[in-house]
Amino acid sequence: MNNIVANLFRFIVFLALQILIFNNVKFLGFINPQIYLIPLLLLPLEMKKWVQYLIAFSTGFIIDMFSNVYGIHSLSCLVIMFLRPYFVFLINGFRPIEGLFKPVPGVKDFNWILIYVVGMAFVHQLLVTTIETFNITEILHILWVTIVNTTFTVVLIVCVEYLFYSEKK
Repeated sequence: MNNIVANLFRFIVFLALQILIFNNVKFLGFINPQIYLIPLLLLPLEMKKWVQYLIAFSTGFIIDMFSNVYGIHSLSCLVIMFLRPYFVFLINGFRPIEGLFKPVPGVKDFNWILIYVVGMAFVHQLLVTTIETFNITEILHILWVTIVNTTFTVVLIVCVEYLFYSEKK
């Protein structure tokens, strides 16, 4: 029960931060970090798939409503939630996960966390930028915006994880 309350609190805080602060801050006119990915990335893999998808869709839907876009974040959140177990399996060296899945400092090393966050944030941002632009002739623009936004998102997520979610081994 305590874990459910902690996860719910985490979702509310990061959704509020994204809606109230980060959606209104555009560095250089186009850089918009996606801090709301933190709760999605920290969800346990042991949770039932339909619950993970429902949480991802709800999170994306709330962001879409307050961003005045229709379905972009919902789709992106669903895709990263679908790809997450496969990506974790890949960066674990094709070994199954032993025990509970906790992608936090102290449980996983810095390189593992960085690869995990970069991969998930890149896929999410690539989908968001591609759907927003929706023009294949702008591929260099899409890649540039994706890389810059992913960089800012990753820096923020890793800093927050090391500040607030570190566990001792």
